[in-house]
Amino acid sequence: MAYGRAFSYNYEKVSARDIADFVQELGSETQFYNRLNNKDIGFLIKGTSIKIRIPDVDYIKGVHFHIAVSLHGDVYWDTYDEIYQSNSELKKEHEKIFNKLKRKFQMKKGDHPKAFKDLDWITSLTSSKKSWWPFK
Repeated sequence: MAYGRAFSYNYEKVSARDIADFVQELGSETQFYNRLNNKDIGFLIKGTSIKIRIPDVDYIKGVHFHIAVSLHGDVYWDTYDEIYQSNSELKKEHEKIFNKLKRKFQMKKGDHPKAFKDLDWITSLTSSKKSWWPFK
């Protein structure tokens, strides 16, 4: 069982690319990942257990942007990852990164996304022909 902290971002106003770009501005690197046949895709902040997860576009469109799926684009931090077991300073450092992301990108109360920012880009990442991150 995984334990951690998470917050959702408004995927109509912000894309995972925006968050990954911000992480790079902070001086950290990101790495694209694609697991479970495009059902778990996003970016891992290298050296941390923080994931910027891209929402499942097909599923959300299939339920017509129902309010229950508003939380599907999120940033997840596995606070019990083994990298933190013997290094509390590292955990504090990563918590600062997570909190900066949360302050800047957390979805506001009452937001209900009804579209996707950068939909073409998201689609290109989830197509069967491509599984790459073309930006640095």
